[in-house]
Amino acid sequence: MFNKRFIFYTVASAVIASLIVLLLPLVRNERTDRGYLLSQTKTDVKNINTALNQLEIACSVLPSGDNRAIFRTLFGSNTLQIVFLATARTNSDGELLDPWGSPYEIEILAQTNIVIKSAGKNGRWGDKDDYVFDGRKNEYLQDPSPELRP
Repeated sequence: MFNKRFIFYTVASAVIASLIVLLLPLVRNERTDRGYLLSQTKTDVKNINTALNQLEIACSVLPSGDNRAIFRTLFGSNTLQIVFLATARTNSDGELLDPWGSPYEIEILAQTNIVIKSAGKNGRWGDKDDYVFDGRKNEYLQDPSPELRP
């Protein structure tokens, strides 16, 4: 027969292990979350740039219009009906959202330059936590990642 103490410790260990598994996601590491968000932003920006370059190759022209029109074109509303960018993280206007919930901003300047921006963590444009990517040079003009890391 099992000892009462053995049964008690076995049940108690199982309860504690279950609580740890259930509560662990609530005690996430802020540094890990921040790193994930920064990484996701950089991935999104690169994917947008790649999609725009692929669209330009396929259609011989970059899309025109505001953010909504550009994202609609990338999401398949183009003459070839090709989806160049697929995501579920969009707002009601159909714009791709950065990890903090603000739409990415795409500027196509005279069909010769692509600038892709994220408002960053604070959601405000024009400050030091914005991401600004030059699509033709394939480099960041402003990248707050090193400053935001602990």
